[in-house]
Amino acid sequence: MMPNLIPADRPDWLRTVQAGVARARVTCRGRERSTFLLVIAFVAPWIGVCVLLLAMGGCASSKTASAAPFGKSGEKTPLAAGPETYYSPLARSQVRERAMTILLDASAAELPQMRANAIEALSLAPGRVEPVARLGLLDDNPGVRFTAAMTIGRLKLEASRDLLKPLLRDEDPVVRAAAIYGMTRCGASIDPTPIAQLCYSNDTRQRAQGVFILGEMGNSSAIPMLKSVAADPMPMASISQVRLLRLQVAEALVKLGDETGVETLRASLFPARPEDLEISALAVQIIGEIKDLRSLDQLIYLADAAGEDRLPAEVRLGAAASAAMLGEKGGSFIAEEYWQDKFPAIRAQSAHAFGWIGGSRSLAYLDTMMSGDTNDLVRVAAAAGVLRITAAVGQPSGLSDAGSGGF
Repeated sequence: MMPNLIPADRPDWLRTVQAGVARARVTCRGRERSTFLLVIAFVAPWIGVCVLLLAMGGCASSKTASAAPFGKSGEKTPLAAGPETYYSPLARSQVRERAMTILLDASAAELPQMRANAIEALSLAPGRVEPVARLGLLDDNPGVRFTAAMTIGRLKLEASRDLLKPLLRDEDPVVRAAAIYGMTRCGASIDPTPIAQLCYSNDTRQRAQGVFILGEMGNSSAIPMLKSVAADPMPMASISQVRLLRLQVAEALVKLGDETGVETLRASLFPARPEDLEISALAVQIIGEIKDLRSLDQLIYLADAAGEDRLPAEVRLGAAASAAMLGEKGGSFIAEEYWQDKFPAIRAQSAHAFGWIGGSRSLAYLDTMMSGDTNDLVRVAAAAGVLRITAAVGQPSGLSDAGSGGF
């Protein structure tokens, strides 16, 4: 049994959280979305993309958000096929192609968030993403252009390097920074000063993006500047914005080889009050990305805590996915608990967790979500999970369901 790692003197706020705080809903141009969509990592390793897109006003329609996940409300949907089906190379190839079709269609969808998420997901198939990313560079939405430029850089798609040049003059400074990153990763010599300037912007969104890109650049000379950004009190920003930014600085520091940032992340795993849930969800997510094995026990506790210590779905699913990134793939039961949740954001996060947990059982759930979920963003998340699992089949545990019984 795990020890109680949550402070003993914390107020009994979880009942309030579970009653509605964790799923507090806000209005987006007259349409509803879950506030926790802000901290869901869809498929790519860059966390700030979803924040960027939401800031630009992208959210699902009220009809999509309120529809039953599968068919009639209250009905339980059977899996598309039994887990054993996916041991067949033909079945795996077919489900992968279905996922590709969904993502290629999504790359031309009306909703910018769909287009960006499709590019991110297709980065799991480097041989298929380049033409889609090239089109993304010309997109009207800056979030999509950002995602396309980051994808080209991360995958070092050098044949597309020169197509990034026009974005060096983009009207959005975040897109310009992504273009610098992309061209640098593809072998060009570009002045990175605009990325550093972004880190001191009065806009916390821009600061966060600048910090993230610096971490991805891999140049340890940026460490002193990142520490300076973390020390800035930012008097005009909210406390939550400051804390979120400092978590992203901590992540960037670790990526650049300064492990002092790990303690900031570990200290943020356990929420002390409802307002800290967003912080905890992001910390959980980053812990998995940086592969902090010493935090594995804490992740398992966050995912598996029961009774009054049980945390909201967003934190539990994030912890299950991050634990899987660290090699502990026993959190399938958590993803299975939420795959038909009434909130599309939660179902998308469930799909994300399935993708990291892997195994033929996860493929069965993801295949069913791709074919049956009423929300297109959830179907895109499910398709991304399929690509992740099928790409890993050649690895020793690619289709193993050994962890499906729990942690």
